[in-house]
Amino acid sequence: MPTRPILVVEDNDDARETLLTLLAAEGYAVVGARDGNEALAYLRSGPASLIILDLTMDGMSGPAFLAARETNPTVARIPVVVWSAFMPEDLPNVAEYVVKGGRPQQLLKVVARFCLQDGAH
Repeated sequence: MPTRPILVVEDNDDARETLLTLLAAEGYAVVGARDGNEALAYLRSGPASLIILDLTMDGMSGPAFLAARETNPTVARIPVVVWSAFMPEDLPNVAEYVVKGGRPQQLLKVVARFCLQDGAH
């Protein structure tokens, strides 16, 4: 498992908690943020191995977060998996897209692949 937590950025409390619980049950360290602003604040104080990002959120949206993260080279290197019902075609610097509401196993496979690339296993 990665030594740095997976950051889940989702404004819906129930969806965020469900995803945090799912990942924690698989043995991952996790931390949640309600929007892009909260995610950036966390990333200024601590690292993450992967960011799972919803796109449509109150506060700072997913696309606004993606633009803001590019201003920090350390944060810009962290892979982002978009987890959303809305799938645009032209978001820059997104490693993977997973449809929200799909099978949890699909998201877990993507997470495992990135955590292996992170040298965690």
